[in-house]
Amino acid sequence: MPAPSPSPTPASTWSSPPRSTSTSTTSWARWRRAYDRNTYSANLIDIVRAFVPGRQGVTEAEATAWADDLTGLGRAFFFSLNRYVFTAVKAGAGV
Repeated sequence: MPAPSPSPTPASTWSSPPRSTSTSTTSWARWRRAYDRNTYSANLIDIVRAFVPGRQGVTEAEATAWADDLTGLGRAFFFSLNRYVFTAVKAGAGV
């Protein structure tokens, strides 16, 4: 079966594959253009720094250097997080 092709409707809506009456995709981008200790992105740096040492050959010193580099960027820091929601309605579901 060929892959669904884009529909002429909004970019977030795609043509229906077999056995579904409609599908759509929605995305949200969250971003930050400066380092701030009291943000989600700053807390992720701490989580990653604690998690990676000993994995894939990453040392404690490398993880700390990586985190220090990011936290030292100040206004040059950039963080982006994309979230996606995919929905579909099954054919014959009465919707």
